[in-house]
Amino acid sequence: MKTIALTTHDDHQFELQAFPATDADAPVFLICPAMAVKASYYSPFAEALQTAGYNAVLMELRGLGSSNKQPHKGDNFSYHHLVDIDWDLAVDTIREAHPNSKIVLLGNSLGGQMSALYMAANPDKVDALILVASCSVYYKAYKNKIGTLLGTHTLAAAAALFGYAPGDKLGFAGQEAKGVIYDWAYNARTSKYRGTGSKNDYETLLPKVEKPVLAISFAKDQLAPRSAVEELLSKLPNCDIEHQHLSANDLGLEKVSHYSWAKQPEPFVARIRNWIGDLSK
Repeated sequence: MKTIALTTHDDHQFELQAFPATDADAPVFLICPAMAVKASYYSPFAEALQTAGYNAVLMELRGLGSSNKQPHKGDNFSYHHLVDIDWDLAVDTIREAHPNSKIVLLGNSLGGQMSALYMAANPDKVDALILVASCSVYYKAYKNKIGTLLGTHTLAAAAALFGYAPGDKLGFAGQEAKGVIYDWAYNARTSKYRGTGSKNDYETLLPKVEKPVLAISFAKDQLAPRSAVEELLSKLPNCDIEHQHLSANDLGLEKVSHYSWAKQPEPFVARIRNWIGDLSK
């Protein structure tokens, strides 16, 4: 594993963790974490991709792990900073290191949503998207509609009160930036995506994308139920989408959850290998 230190134009310092394949021209998977999850959590998955002959890179979310931004100390940022600044620098860094490789964004939960927005705004920079347990948080896509709306907006109200969202104290996620939670709650309320401060109109850009997309969701995942995953996929009508909605039994596992898949990578890497097909040529 190789660590790559990056600094954005707005002084965000964070790291990429690279797991290089023997073939530098093999596809590169940029693995983007879920809300409040450190990049290191996905190391077993990155190692499994590397073993399978692919290049894998773990990206740290702003505000976590190697990131120098700390929401509870006053650092604020939105989807705009994640997508337009951090994702862009990470992808450009990968392209410089692997000029002949296909770049595949692989995002879990929030990381998948941000990857979809990045692909929509920069279709010439990436080749495919994989969403794992990733969905829109639009409240009408959930069985518990009122609970979802109240939960997302309770966190937004807490962010307004404290200057950041103390999710670790409220029982959901971690210490999140006010701007991220505002954009997240906006998606929950309206079904639409925005990046506060961004010049990109993601709702206009998403339907224009024409890329291969693999979505993997889990039968008992209440955080990303099938209906909410389909809500996100509906924003990509011109993509070539394969949606695999799987039970633990389908995967040959005793159990699988919104997060645990990253710790039991073999059945997922096998499915990715089957799906990626001609992309690797």
